[in-house]
Amino acid sequence: MSIEAHIEQHLGLSIINKQSVSTGLFSAYQVTLSDGNTVFVKYQSNPNQQLINEGRELALLGKTIHTPAVLGSCKHCLILEWIDITHNSNMQSKMGLALAELHQNTSDYFGFGFDNKIGKTPQLNGVDQNIDNWAYFYWQYRLLYQITLAYRNTLIGQ
Repeated sequence: MSIEAHIEQHLGLSIINKQSVSTGLFSAYQVTLSDGNTVFVKYQSNPNQQLINEGRELALLGKTIHTPAVLGSCKHCLILEWIDITHNSNMQSKMGLALAELHQNTSDYFGFGFDNKIGKTPQLNGVDQNIDNWAYFYWQYRLLYQITLAYRNTLIGQ
């Protein structure tokens, strides 16, 4: 299914204009819709869970940090509110403060409710493991995992 078909399926609108935006990992577009609004669309031709999870992550982050509203998502695309940041000179400072506030949140356990990715690299989060030992979590799910990836990709030896 084309990007146009996905937008029509999720939003019930057609595309008036589509401009490529460079992201590196996905095809991404600034899209003007038939109702006059502009959205940001990430699109991938090989379907997987990543864009759905990214939408879930943005919704969770949005409880603390202003993030683009998720307007639609599926295994092929993620449709987000377009945020024009060209006229906001202190955006980075505000984002840094909000990110620091986000990390003040606490939980009884380490990890996250689902695995996610950092770029193209999977990040395992100990889903449903109820790990209450930070040192164990950090070793098992951050350090050891990265060492294992480096070994598998012959970046390090035994």
